[in-house]
Amino acid sequence: MSDKSYKETKAFLENAQAELQKLEQTEDNLDALRTQNKKLGRNITSEEKSIADEIAQTIKKRRMEITDSFDDRLDDNRSRKKNVSNKRDKKKNQRMNARIQDETQGTRDKIKELNKEMKALIKRDKAPSFLSSKMFFSLFMPRGIGETVTMLVGLLIYFIGIPSVFMLLVKNILKNKEGVNSGFWGGFVFVIVLILLAFIYYAIYNATKRRHADTAKQARNIYDQIKSNKRQIKDISKSISNDKDESMYKLDAYDEKLANLDAEAESINEEKKEKLRVFEEKDTQEITDEIHNRRQPAVENMKLQKQNLEAQIRDTEKVCAEQSSRISNEYASVIGEDLCKKDKIADLISFIEEGRAATVSEAIAIYRNPKSSK
Repeated sequence: MSDKSYKETKAFLENAQAELQKLEQTEDNLDALRTQNKKLGRNITSEEKSIADEIAQTIKKRRMEITDSFDDRLDDNRSRKKNVSNKRDKKKNQRMNARIQDETQGTRDKIKELNKEMKALIKRDKAPSFLSSKMFFSLFMPRGIGETVTMLVGLLIYFIGIPSVFMLLVKNILKNKEGVNSGFWGGFVFVIVLILLAFIYYAIYNATKRRHADTAKQARNIYDQIKSNKRQIKDISKSISNDKDESMYKLDAYDEKLANLDAEAESINEEKKEKLRVFEEKDTQEITDEIHNRRQPAVENMKLQKQNLEAQIRDTEKVCAEQSSRISNEYASVIGEDLCKKDKIADLISFIEEGRAATVSEAIAIYRNPKSSK
């Protein structure tokens, strides 16, 4: 049978259908290989990331262990240093206070004598003890800016503040009562309380400064001397506290301990730096190599599998291309690209089997123009 006659037979169509089936199987196989290759690629990427993460986490953990071990030693050093420093400060304060006590003893004795003199003066003149108080001198015999300000504030509270409180209290009580002028009664109470307080102030003034004028003057002078001596004590105390020379306090033993602790801390820090340097330059590489040696073979095996898959894909792509080319050259060129499909070829075969067409060309004509077969 000639090639031309063969191309008009049912067998030609059946062979075309078989070739299409083979091509379909090849394409399905190619899709499966490509899917498997992508999955393997993702697994390789995931495994490599997992290895990198394990390396990073292991290095971080080991570095932290080194740092924590030295930090614990440094914390202990700081704790001991703080303890020694607190003992030193306590001892210094004790000896400094003793020095202040010693250097101000004479002044303190003067103050005691002046206080005795003040009491004797008050007792001798039978004056009230209030006459020797700080409040008396501030309110009735102020000297200097401080006492003058105290007097003004005190008088303001006494003559304005207290009456105002009573006035507001009365106004608050009477504000809801009908027919009662709460403002008037509040002002009235203010005036009454002011008069009463003025009377009390004058009574105190009369019983102290006026009746015991000479005693008050002498008491004021004694009080000024006491204040002067107290300022002297304060100045001496401040001078001693600000004195940078601590040799007199005999703190050498504490200073030696603190110096030793500082040297110990410096040594720990240097040891820490050296340990971290060795870790970064040597141990990190050893950790990396250990993890790589343990896990990299699995990655390399997957990479080899991927290479084999890619080779299979290339071979399958080549087979697929050859099959497509053969179908196109041998079958599609005869029956047409649009009819070179499994289902359409099945229709052409059925036309021949049913006796509606004797040749492929007739079957194609019927497919393209169904009315011509009727």
